[in-house]
Amino acid sequence: MANSKGRAPSPVRAGFFHGFLSLVVFGGVFGLAGVGIQLMGDPAEAGPVEIVALFERDPTAARSVRDKLVTEPQLAPAIELAQSGGPAQAPAQTVPNLGVSDPGSPAPAPTGRVQTVAAAAPETARPQGLTINGVFVPIGKSYRQIEEGSGPSPVTQVSAPATGSTSASAAPASPDAPVVSSVSVSSPAERNSRPFDNPEGKPVVALIIGGLGTSTKQSIAAIDDLPPEVTLSFIADASSRLIRRAREKGHEVLLEVPMEPYERGRAIPHSQTLLAAGSAEDNKSRLDALLRGGSEFYGVINHHGEKFADADGALPPIFERLHQRGLAFFRHGATPSKSFDAAAAEEEVVYAAASENIDTQVSAEAIERRLQALESTALTEGAALGTGFAYPLTMDIIIAWTRRLEAKGILLAPASAVPPVTSQPAFQTSQLERTATSDVAR
Repeated sequence: MANSKGRAPSPVRAGFFHGFLSLVVFGGVFGLAGVGIQLMGDPAEAGPVEIVALFERDPTAARSVRDKLVTEPQLAPAIELAQSGGPAQAPAQTVPNLGVSDPGSPAPAPTGRVQTVAAAAPETARPQGLTINGVFVPIGKSYRQIEEGSGPSPVTQVSAPATGSTSASAAPASPDAPVVSSVSVSSPAERNSRPFDNPEGKPVVALIIGGLGTSTKQSIAAIDDLPPEVTLSFIADASSRLIRRAREKGHEVLLEVPMEPYERGRAIPHSQTLLAAGSAEDNKSRLDALLRGGSEFYGVINHHGEKFADADGALPPIFERLHQRGLAFFRHGATPSKSFDAAAAEEEVVYAAASENIDTQVSAEAIERRLQALESTALTEGAALGTGFAYPLTMDIIIAWTRRLEAKGILLAPASAVPPVTSQPAFQTSQLERTATSDVAR
């Protein structure tokens, strides 16, 4: 009969076994305690609580926002005047401008502190609404609508009835009714054009550099480094911050309106691209969506669009809408279609066609040749318009080229300074370009 022998005890195995038992026991105890707290505990006692009142608890208390924003050093002159018996009045700038004013709000109740306010203007009857950042927004409109120019085209000025007026037709229907007079407002094209003066009638050349908004870094470089006379065009989804920056730097700005091309390669079309097969109403609705922030633009420029321009009846409704909105239109130098010319003339839109696209070939030699072609056109025709993109190489060459223009008797001008039509069609290749192409072919 064989003898049985038990396995020798191992300290390591015993340690693991007892450790596991400890985890099970203590884990179960803490788990049960947590479940008990969750079920029977008071959530209010879970941590420190502080109640902050966002508004006055006393409904009868006067609002004191302006009073709290006035600092003690600003109050000192007014307090001294009040103690000396003089009028308790200080310069108007001591009251901070909050950007929003409510013409119908009652005056705040006295708070025991001297407030410094500007002298009250003569009382006039005003329509109901708010003034936000210096822009009057009537009831029924939003600040964004007024800022984007989608409000009514005439701006109304309201004044109190003149005293002693003898004209019965000019008198309001009732003593409290305001007199409303319409004042004509300039179109966005007139309002957003860059001032330009050429008293000597020198030849001018203008450049539109596009594609801004695709890359923030590249866009900022173009805005800051290019001369302010260079007009900049932004893609449809460009940040409004970049557009405002360009305007602050003195550039005219255009919106690139995507239009259907014959071939788009791998590019994904924009959701609001104007389509050759689309109805007039659909394309106008797409254009309106693209122009929803159009208060900063001088006009628009096409992005592609050969197929759209050649479609029967596609362009006139678009130019009609641009005419209604007071925006100019520029034909890109890379779009060889004269359909734009006829539609613009028919709808009386401010229009110009670029004769050169300077960086169709992104090489220093090709860009220099196209710029020389623009110079030749300016010297023979009096004005020339070119387009390009915000490539780093293009911008470097443009900056150096603009410094040499004055010595050649040519002025760099914004796009708005170019006459409505340039005589050289965009699809005609310049003599310099034909020579260069034949050299490359050989």
